[in-house]
Amino acid sequence: MSERTVVVLTAAYNRAGQLKLLFESLCQQTDKVFRWLIVDDGSNDDTKQVVEKFRLQSNFNITYIYKENGGKHTALNVGLDAVREDIVIIEDSDDRLVINAIASVKQHWDRHWQDENIGLMLFEYGYLKKKATTPLPRFERTTRYYQRSHGFLGDFGEAYRASAIKRYRLPVFKGERFISEGPLHYEFSKRFDLITVPEVLSYGEYLPEGLTNNIRKMQVKNPKGTMFEASLSFGEDTPLKFKLKKAILFQYVKFHHAEDLGDVDLPRPPRFINVMATPMAGMLYLKDKVRSEK
Repeated sequence: MSERTVVVLTAAYNRAGQLKLLFESLCQQTDKVFRWLIVDDGSNDDTKQVVEKFRLQSNFNITYIYKENGGKHTALNVGLDAVREDIVIIEDSDDRLVINAIASVKQHWDRHWQDENIGLMLFEYGYLKKKATTPLPRFERTTRYYQRSHGFLGDFGEAYRASAIKRYRLPVFKGERFISEGPLHYEFSKRFDLITVPEVLSYGEYLPEGLTNNIRKMQVKNPKGTMFEASLSFGEDTPLKFKLKKAILFQYVKFHHAEDLGDVDLPRPPRFINVMATPMAGMLYLKDKVRSEK
């Protein structure tokens, strides 16, 4: 049996109805030596009562932490403060784990635990339990931010070395409640390697169109965090295609908040990238304006 201890970290906001699916998948684990750490980001539904029922039914440890609403990133920060295990698996409230997920994470980490430069195992995220939404290369190790060095994007299962991830926190901007986990990945990858494991760890209903539209709305509502995350990709080591994509996002959000971002001091896109990005960002902005006027 593996000596590694595992915590499944979940940030939840008004997810009382969805948490049951994740709970049931945890109950089905072949290895039940783990803790489920739920950080409630100020829910006003019956999440607390639902979790209390889970505690009575479960054969594994459950910890529930309530905090004032501040966004998923602030809930993850609180959760990282409460981690005391060796390995952290971050799962969304509407995800499910395959039945051997905990056992598989321990097995893969046992093989590489002695190498303290490895801080993350990146697993595939799937739908229909087995089919990956974005296939990963087999055990490819990298020292660079994986989205930059490989250009593959999508949802993935993440199993971190706790002592590594606990060094970092997601930035918090006053008055904003959303920022992607990109800044955490970026800072983390400056110090630690990752290994990709082409095996589905978690899964859910994959609805790319709805997800994309929802994220865009959140990005516009939270401009400082969005622009900060985008600006991390303006360095020389970023592939041109990815740099352009982030420059478009940067300018698109800036168009939406042209009059109230005077205090934002962030790196701007390189000039030649900006020339290409600005017209496309403007078109997206005008499209939004037309929709809002209908």
